[in-house]
Amino acid sequence: MPALLHNRPDKPPLAVFESASILLYLARTFDKGFRFHFEDDDLEQEMLDWCFWQMSNLGPAQGNCNFWVRYRDEEQRNDFAKERYLIETKRCYQVLNDRLATRQYIVGDKLSLADMCSQPWIRCHFWCGIDLAPYPHLEAWHDRIERLPVILDALKVPSQDLVTRIKQDPELEGRIMDGMRKKREEEREKRTREEALAAE
Repeated sequence: MPALLHNRPDKPPLAVFESASILLYLARTFDKGFRFHFEDDDLEQEMLDWCFWQMSNLGPAQGNCNFWVRYRDEEQRNDFAKERYLIETKRCYQVLNDRLATRQYIVGDKLSLADMCSQPWIRCHFWCGIDLAPYPHLEAWHDRIERLPVILDALKVPSQDLVTRIKQDPELEGRIMDGMRKKREEEREKRTREEALAAE
């Protein structure tokens, strides 16, 4: 679970959790010039709508899609679940594609938290087997966002991001999946041993 601890100089430390809550907290606390959110109440509300849309639609759908496409073991195979979440993720992509048909950004005329919420999921489209070609407006937005200096800087923290590394090294994806399979096998063996001990 994403979490942030803000050690404030004049107040007790404040813990903030969940990604949308963290983004909103950072914007209210540090973005007094409204660089990434809006001074206009209507635009701010529209931005919040799209932030929470991502949290309740795109994120859960693509997260589940990633699991059934990438992470499940063979004995967990469930074609119905895989297809269900793939369809739902594509539906979310179409919602964004329609939204971006007549605009450069999801809300207003600048990069905002609304874009920042969805951008990390869309840049990982390939991980759940989705091609952006059927979503030309979304693809154009994705390419445009990826070139923004502020996004390029963010992707360097703490070092080159994993998505870029995977695209540059096709074998890295296989090594990641092998490592994840090995970890799941170790965890399964550990659970089996613990259950056997508990049954004694």
